[in-house]
Amino acid sequence: MHFDAAEQALVWVDTGARIMGWTSAANDLTWTGSSVAFRVRFGTESGETRAYFTETNGGTICNLEVNTNGELSIFGTSEPPPNG
Repeated sequence: MHFDAAEQALVWVDTGARIMGWTSAANDLTWTGSSVAFRVRFGTESGETRAYFTETNGGTICNLEVNTNGELSIFGTSEPPPNG
């Protein structure tokens, strides 16, 4: 996935689905489809720097899923991003 800031959309790369309604400020993200704020956090796994989609409060990793209708679901986990 990646974010298209100009269109305020999350783009699901596998299918090209575009989920509109996103705004960003630095690493913080908000979406009109959720009352939860999100943040991109960075960590290192196996020596590779990665970006993690997390909840702002608590900082745990979120799982994202786009169904065949192009609808986004976000599921919180209890897993924090790795620190290195």
